[in-house]
Amino acid sequence: MTTTTHPIGMKTEWKGMYCLAWGRCKWLIAGLSIVLFSACKKKTPSPPDDRAIISAKIITSGKKIPSLGDLWLSTWASDDNLYVSWGDGVGPGTCYPIMAETPDPDSALTISGCDPEPIIFCEDFCGVFSCDGVTPYAPCVLTQAGVFRLEGPVDQFSGCDREQCIRSIHIPSGIPQFKYGTDPTTRRGDKPSSLLFYNGTLYWHGHQLMASPHYGYIAYSTDYGKTWTEVPNSPWTEESNFRVLMLINMGKNYALNTDGFVYGLGIHGELMWPPANQQVYLARVPKDSIAHYNAYRYFTGLDADSVPQWSKEQTDAAPLPNLTTVGLGAAMYHPGVKKYLFLALPEQNGEAALTLFYADKPWGPWRVVQRFDGEVYIPGVITKDTGPKSFYFTAAGGGGVGNTYQLTIAKIEMELP
Repeated sequence: MTTTTHPIGMKTEWKGMYCLAWGRCKWLIAGLSIVLFSACKKKTPSPPDDRAIISAKIITSGKKIPSLGDLWLSTWASDDNLYVSWGDGVGPGTCYPIMAETPDPDSALTISGCDPEPIIFCEDFCGVFSCDGVTPYAPCVLTQAGVFRLEGPVDQFSGCDREQCIRSIHIPSGIPQFKYGTDPTTRRGDKPSSLLFYNGTLYWHGHQLMASPHYGYIAYSTDYGKTWTEVPNSPWTEESNFRVLMLINMGKNYALNTDGFVYGLGIHGELMWPPANQQVYLARVPKDSIAHYNAYRYFTGLDADSVPQWSKEQTDAAPLPNLTTVGLGAAMYHPGVKKYLFLALPEQNGEAALTLFYADKPWGPWRVVQRFDGEVYIPGVITKDTGPKSFYFTAAGGGGVGNTYQLTIAKIEMELP
């Protein structure tokens, strides 16, 4: 996957005169007299703004973490650490990518450009690290999907020791997609859709393949991401709108949840490019049954009393009104503003841009807070270290703060009434 294949993260006052009792006025001159004539109208009051979140802005330029990859999605676990996924890269660290089982890789490789390409993912690598022909780099195995542990305050994170922080690669099977001497397009290529930690278990919704996946599935780890078990017989196959399921995180160890369910926003594809909106659907499952496909229920709409209705059949699912995205996003419950937030990438007038939505409930109604023009990448949200009206998010491989193919951590601040 290269940026030439997909340009983003995929490998790739009213101001006018304020008028109390007058506004537009004319001076009339008659002979030697000057008369003020008012031809003004009272300003019609604007309807009250009932939005719970008025606007939002990105308040940092983004901290660039030494790393290579995209799809930096996270969850906040009971040990107070964040567990963060990545796709198609080496994860955190300053090292060049190699295929698994590459014989005798150079332990101190210098790179001086990408024509011809001395390494795989060369342009992405040189967009992050110096390719001056002098700086030496050690090799790291490229993976289609991995997880690392981010310790400490989010704003203090600047990188980590790979030996200490990387939990696993080649998730969930342990089999590399990128293996020396083989065609990676003929091998299984898993990508993360979302992570969620609850009650000692790290859950992973993954999809296979990238962009337009054949199916989505649940995998889980009971040792903080070191080993994984994929749940077989997934129902989210070729025609499913839940092949990419963005589980909604709710605080540390899912502790902010009050109704006993885990919710997920579903789409059929990781990324539709050129930009094409996908409708977004909703599923839920009892939080003690995340690994049981038959326990999932699918939102079909509201009844006459605005009570959400659910079905066992995913084909009965109704799209959520006013909610679209061209690709993978990320969702959370924010304890400061007491709203559900969704960072997504909807298309408008032929252009996709990062957009923040909010809702009182997972089923909506969802409303746009802010469209961030020029910010074009697959985002992640970070539930740890939220402020009263702010949160951190991740970006990679597109435009704006996420303009390089590496983990970038930035912050959004929301304006409240």
